[in-house]
Formats: sequence, C-alpha cells, structure tokens
Amino acid sequence: MAKVIAIDGPSGAGKSSVSRIVAQKLGFLHVDSGALYRIVTWQALENGIDTKSPEAVAQFCETVDIECRPENGRIAYYVGSVQPGENIRKPEINAHASHVASVKEVRDKVTALLRGMVKYGGLVVEGRDITTAVFPDASARFYLTASAEARAMRRQKEEVEKGIANQTAEEVKKSLLARDSIDSSRKYAPLKKADGAIEIDSSNLTLDEVVQIVYNSSSEALGLRGFFMGRNILLGITGSIAAYKAVELLRLFVKNGDNVKVVMTKAAAEFVQPLTFSTLSRNPVSIDEFAPVKQWNVEHVDLATWADFVVVAPATANTIAKMSCGIADNLLLSVLL
Repeated sequence: MAKVIAIDGPSGAGKSSVSRIVAQKLGFLHVDSGALYRIVTWQALENGIDTKSPEAVAQFCETVDIECRPENGRIAYYVGSVQPGENIRKPEINAHASHVASVKEVRDKVTALLRGMVKYGGLVVEGRDITTAVFPDASARFYLTASAEARAMRRQKEEVEKGIANQTAEEVKKSLLARDSIDSSRKYAPLKKADGAIEIDSSNLTLDEVVQIVYNSSSEALGLRGFFMGRNILLGITGSIAAYKAVELLRLFVKNGDNVKVVMTKAAAEFVQPLTFSTLSRNPVSIDEFAPVKQWNVEHVDLATWADFVVVAPATANTIAKMSCGIADNLLLSVLL
C-alpha cells in the first residue's frame, strides 16, 4: 500500500497550508478531500437540488462524475473537462457543504475516490474523517486544531486575499462553529480525533512550526530518517528543476553523519554545486565525469551497480530499468514527478 499521511481537523485550523507544504517536502501528492464535497455541493446548487434533503442529494451525487488526476504535486479534480477553481470556495458553498457532506452516499463516493488515489504513490491527505474512516491505517495521522478565534481570523484573511470576503470576523466565527457542530454530530464519519492520532493546537504556532512537527513525525513514522545511512547514491538528472527537487529530497532524508556518498553525473553537476551537500555527510562528495543517465549503456553498468539508490527523472527511468544492474527496485522517482 502507498504511504499516506492523514491530517484531520476543523475548518481554518491550517490543514490545507500544512498539508501542501509537507507534501512538497516529502515529494508526495497533496490531496484536498474537502474539495470533493465542495464539488458535489457546487453541482447540486447548479442543478437546483435541495441540499437539505438527504434523499435528493444521495440520488443526485450518483450523477456527478469527478475525474482525479495527479498534476503539479497535487491531485487535481475535473468535472467534465472543467476544473472547479474558485467556484467551490465561495461563501454560498460553505453554507451548504456540511449538509451535503453528511449524506452517507456522498461520503461513500468520496471515500472510494480517495482510496483509489493510492495508485499514484505517496499522499498527504487532509480532511475531517481521513484518520478515522478513509485511511485509519495511514502511516502517520494528525489532528490539527486551533481556537475558534484564530480559525476565524485565518479564514477571513484567506477570503480577503481571494477577493470573496463578505463577512466580518465574528460572522466567520459563527459560521465555523455552526459547521463544527454539523461535522462533529453527523451520523456518518463525524469529525473527531482518532485514537493514536497526534493532536496539534496551532492557535499560537507559526505555519513553519506546525509543518516541522508534522514533517518530523511523518519522517519517523515512514522510516525515512537515516534511511540512506551508509548508502551510495547516484544523482543522475539532466535539468535544473529535477536537480533542485533531488537536492531537497536528500536534505530532508539524509542526516549529518549518515556516512552517505553522493556521485553525480556530469549533467547533474552542471546544476548542482558540490557544496550543496556539505552539510549532509562527513564524507567528501565526488563528481564523476561520465555521460548523462539518458545516454547510459552497458559500459556504465559497473557504476550503476555501485549505487544503492539512483535518483533520476521519470523520462530516464526506463533506460535504467532495462539495465541488468539489479537496482531497478531502488529508483527514487516520486519526488521528481
């Protein structure tokens, strides 16, 4: 099963910002489960469905076709060929989303969509029942909360920045508390802290502080810290963006003193300065003068065999996988998607 980081919590607690950054740091895909409920709500309102009628919503949700695609480090949603965008972030959607999300058939539909995303690799999934109902066996589980006042201020700031604000902070607070009540008291998959989930109160914490807590705990749970200890890594990428992401990967997972040796292709060396890795290992970093990975042939099997892990861009993965060097299972690809 793919590695999943699950983050639950009420509106305005900071789930989206934290999940998005942690996903980027881990090279995982960010999944906004709430957007799926908003899409169903948006479509219901567009079609004149009474969102307070569970029967009507249940029947209608069967007709909503949502396509999920991995794009730019996240799972993007399409209805037909259209991305909902800000259509699902408007206050009127907020007013109806909890009613729609309380319908069992809607929750079953969204849960099936979310579970189907594991085929795309590591996920950081945010929502309200991810740790309890959707992925109760997730690698790491968190419950992110904050005071009603702090959440209201954050939500109003977001709405102002998006140009959709039409409520005072006090009105936003009342709306959040009303939604909290609906979400925590609904019959199916209510909002609650899962047993064993790590609770984080972000009221007086900065975004960076919360991200660090989630990242550190996730890394430990996923067994990523010290994962490369004593290993040889071949960094064979041919573009600046891929190089940057590869460096970020190593910065996150390699601790000083792990005795890691990194060798780069000539093409990689053009984009990555050796000093970038100076804090990662006590051993000097070596740069080998050989052809880029995409031009490899049997002459370079010895070097490929030397590497315990090869970091490459997906376009070059097939080339290496065809080589009889016994390392195909150790390709680190997700971070470079």
